[in-house]
Amino acid sequence: MEQLRAAFATDDGHTFTDGHFGDAKKYIIYSIQDGIAQRIGEIDNTTGPEQDHDHDHHHGDQKKAQGIGQLMKQNGIQVLVGKAFGPNIKRMNPKFVIVLMNDETIEQAAIRLSQHFDLLLERWNQGESRTHINLKK
Repeated sequence: MEQLRAAFATDDGHTFTDGHFGDAKKYIIYSIQDGIAQRIGEIDNTTGPEQDHDHDHHHGDQKKAQGIGQLMKQNGIQVLVGKAFGPNIKRMNPKFVIVLMNDETIEQAAIRLSQHFDLLLERWNQGESRTHINLKK
């Protein structure tokens, strides 16, 4: 059965971060299949503002996008899920499926995302021409 790995932006491990995806403290990782969402781990954001000791990064910074992109690729992530994305969404769209969601909890969002698996897979297969998905309630 096909699956996609999704990273959900969070600061507390349970709800979405209120800031941009790239500013989250960590990411909860789910395996998403048709109707099935399974939490498989979490990764710390080693590129976020707290790790930015030179303070040169700003919203839309290309280095920040590259850092997040590398972190996600290293962990096999194909789908990025958050409440908000900054200007770097343009840089991330060709490499990942971007999903905007604002569910009460990440667990609820993951379950709902699994119910849209066909749409996720369709966007993934579009390659670099893909656009983001808005599933905000």
